[in-house]
Amino acid sequence: MRYVYSQSDEVLESPRSLGLGGAWAKQELFKGVSIWKGVNGLHIENVNVACEGGWGINSYFAIRPYYYLPLKGFIGFRFRGYSDSVIQPLFTPFTDSSLHRNGFDGRVDDILRARMLGDAIPAESFATGANPLAIESVVDYDMAAHRQNGSPRMLKTGWRHSDIKNVAFYYVYSIFEEFIKERNK
Repeated sequence: MRYVYSQSDEVLESPRSLGLGGAWAKQELFKGVSIWKGVNGLHIENVNVACEGGWGINSYFAIRPYYYLPLKGFIGFRFRGYSDSVIQPLFTPFTDSSLHRNGFDGRVDDILRARMLGDAIPAESFATGANPLAIESVVDYDMAAHRQNGSPRMLKTGWRHSDIKNVAFYYVYSIFEEFIKERNK
């Protein structure tokens, strides 16, 4: 199996020590944080960012310093004896109240599941497509290293997110040849 990636992809770029990475990484790092409530409060046309789940701290705990301290986190021993009778998620609660029921059986429809994954549940790994997999049964194919006849822009910036469709076929045809080889195996 062949896996295609590009470390110069500006959208899927992984976070680095001196930067937050590309758009995908920023979205994952900021899911659920309270800054989005402020963004929504500005009433910018066509902007309404979900503020649920993610890394945001439930205000129930955030205003109670005996449970949570900013920059320190949750105070573990305060949760001894914490029971199901107090249903307060540690992180920003989901906006769909059907998920807050005691005895929730875990079944959700496809639309709600997709929204939760997009809005509220952060990824625990970097974006696929930005890094090699390094798995024995997979051939990693670096788009930037295998481009044919590198276009002048690609030589400066490397392979960018939409180059497969934005750059002339002359510069990317070898990638399509690889796709065909993989399909014909």
